[in-house]
Amino acid sequence: RNAPTENLRLDNGPWLKHSLRAARPAVLQAERVGTGQDGSYQFVDIHIQNHSQTPAFPVTVDIKDDSVRFVIDDNFFLLKSDEKKTVRVTCREGAVGTVRVGLWNGDPVIV
Repeated sequence: RNAPTENLRLDNGPWLKHSLRAARPAVLQAERVGTGQDGSYQFVDIHIQNHSQTPAFPVTVDIKDDSVRFVIDDNFFLLKSDEKKTVRVTCREGAVGTVRVGLWNGDPVIV
């Protein structure tokens, strides 16, 4: 690739997305719990917790700056009620900026 491309989000589909949006919403809380550097790579650890009785699906992690190449150690996952997960976002160039934690059946959280 010559340039970064936007992450796959499936904004207008598939059929399951509409069903999940109509269901009871899930409520996520997300916070940065650690930052660091590994050689030329910058990383941030994001702690995500589902504070509702509804499973959150799919939980997606993305950074706002589409010009920065990054890797996430897990993405597009399910969080059951009261379940917690910590994911690491690693950037090759520069610091990790604003992180968006989204889901189909609830409001996104900006970290």
